[in-house]
Amino acid sequence: MGQRCSCIIIDIVYGEMNQNINQGNLREEIFSQAVAAFPLDQTTDDTSHFYLRFHNGSEYLIKFKTVNHYENIQKTFHVMKFLDQMTGCVPEPVLYGLDQSSHRAYLMTRWVHGETLSSLFNSKDRLERHYYYISGAHLGLALRKIHSMTTLGKRSQADTRKLHSVLSGHHSPIISFQYKKDISVCIRQYMFAKISNCIKVDLASFVEQGLDTMPDQSLCLLHGNLQTQNILRTSFDGIKLTDLDSWEYGDPYLEIARVILDFRLRSKDFLTGLIDVYYSNEQSGRSFMLLSLYIASELMKRLILASSDQSSYQQTVHLAKTILNDYDNFKRPLPRWYKSLPFDELKWMEAFPPCSVKARENIS
Repeated sequence: MGQRCSCIIIDIVYGEMNQNINQGNLREEIFSQAVAAFPLDQTTDDTSHFYLRFHNGSEYLIKFKTVNHYENIQKTFHVMKFLDQMTGCVPEPVLYGLDQSSHRAYLMTRWVHGETLSSLFNSKDRLERHYYYISGAHLGLALRKIHSMTTLGKRSQADTRKLHSVLSGHHSPIISFQYKKDISVCIRQYMFAKISNCIKVDLASFVEQGLDTMPDQSLCLLHGNLQTQNILRTSFDGIKLTDLDSWEYGDPYLEIARVILDFRLRSKDFLTGLIDVYYSNEQSGRSFMLLSLYIASELMKRLILASSDQSSYQQTVHLAKTILNDYDNFKRPLPRWYKSLPFDELKWMEAFPPCSVKARENIS
């Protein structure tokens, strides 16, 4: 509580942001002109995330990181600016900068009223299956927008130049080659890792056989970290994706495969909604074949990483056995749990509007 550090004082004048540096205590010194300013987690001494409200009712989130993150924050700001303007699926970025005196960089975005998917999956109330399906459908629609808007090969020349500038060179085709190279290394590591034999043979052999047949895909921007706490369900526009610090450029199938792994033990209905809407019911056997290959390769990487930690390893092994059962030891590209539902985007949006969420309570 008594630790001295620098803070950013934000002053709103005629709708413009003016940035000033001032010495102060982040827990005791509130931001100039702010009606409320406090850490999101008030149970700890963490001062990296702040909620701000100003006299005109505007609300913001400001995140602080060490100064060595400045370049990444700068790139993330521009990526978010592009996505906000083109898709509306991320919080609006407002300001970023560097506080030299405290050696901290910061990123400021508009506050988004909503609830994370963590609250949905951790709810003590037993929810109907369609709630999970619709949440997955909203995520599928958001990812479809982002992936389609950031695929270089499908954009006009002007948009391509803009996207090239925003992504700062991360669009190189070598990324696809590098992924295959990394997986080849993982296969060798996997065979020497302390992993149950019942998983080793089925998983490694499938990835090894399919790696050479993995085609070159149209690469796009990937969120890179779609955990439940980074996905907000909102009252107005369905889904907002937060915490884009881990964004990358790669194959869109990779992102969908990661979501399937992250959410498989939570809800099959959620994943069904995701797939139905992401592919607009136009998914093919080839789509599921590529998904299964990426799922197997990502699962293999997770098992290697978890092999040194007994607690996380057991959970990862449980996931691996579930996935192997879903795909009949990867002898089938279509998972057992998937049963497509008829999908009409316009009717779906009219029948299932975004969820209703409460605004943040006033804090004086």
